[in-house]
Amino acid sequence: MLKIACPFIDDYFDKVISKLAPDFQLLTDINALIKSKNTKNERENIYEILSKYKGKIRHCEKLHAKCIISPKGVFLGSANLTKAGICKNNELSVIIDSNDEINQINKWFDEWWAESTDITDLDINNILKYSNNITDTPPRPNLITSNPRINCYYEQYHTKNIIEQKDEVFLVDFLKHINNRSFINSYCDLAKRVFDKFDIQNQNPRLCITFRRDRYRIPITIGQRYILNYNIGKDENFCLIMSVGSQADNFKNDGLVRFTYFTKNKKDDMAYGRFNKNLYNLSFEEETLKNWENAVEKEIRKSINKSNYRKHHQDILYRFITDIEYRNEILSKI
Repeated sequence: MLKIACPFIDDYFDKVISKLAPDFQLLTDINALIKSKNTKNERENIYEILSKYKGKIRHCEKLHAKCIISPKGVFLGSANLTKAGICKNNELSVIIDSNDEINQINKWFDEWWAESTDITDLDINNILKYSNNITDTPPRPNLITSNPRINCYYEQYHTKNIIEQKDEVFLVDFLKHINNRSFINSYCDLAKRVFDKFDIQNQNPRLCITFRRDRYRIPITIGQRYILNYNIGKDENFCLIMSVGSQADNFKNDGLVRFTYFTKNKKDDMAYGRFNKNLYNLSFEEETLKNWENAVEKEIRKSINKSNYRKHHQDILYRFITDIEYRNEILSKI
């Protein structure tokens, strides 16, 4: 059996289907279909098709998909199943023959079929009744006006893949400018340390990891504040959020240059430590890391709302940081 989704058909559909696949199911938008027919003859043709295949055609409001699904493949593209769509227009279609993807599209169709509306004799007769009175806006058959949204996993998967491939190309190009594998790994390992410890997931609305082209930085923010950042260039340094009250002398072995303070209600609320580090040997003493972790934890507890920077968050950077295998795969391309 063929499963077909197409918003616009004509007698060409009838001729092809009757010869090639008399056993089929068709999803179409009856309201849009009737409205597209501007002559009495065209509407009478639609009346004959709906009458002939009653029980095999269902109404699906706002349908725009065009596909033919068989057990062996899926024909998916831009063309409607009309003479113009198949024989005259400039269209683009593909054939999918992967079993997994055929199954996913089948599932999508079956869910839509279950949610769509059977066409009654009254609906069909209304089409014939108004065929004699052609108007710009023909009366609507007595059908439901909306359907629930049902997504196709296959479509989501491929859209996601296209986006990820584009982001991946950008990521590789971005990291080439840093050109220091040891530093990149050390930076990501530090970020992963607090992500794992405090269970900071990619979907956390308070988290933002983004690209900055100025000095090719990858700042990491919780709430409104950087927890981890770096500068590469003339004033090369590495930046960690730190707890207020920390003594600078305690961190001189790690190359602390200075503290900058965040204030809240005119009081120092958190410190920002700038460290002069050799980026080829990025390591910190445990006391420094403990202080940093404590400061990160305070920011997590304090920042209960969505970060204002969240719109800039890059999913691919979170994956690059937390998925070691993927990170090595990307770095091997540089």
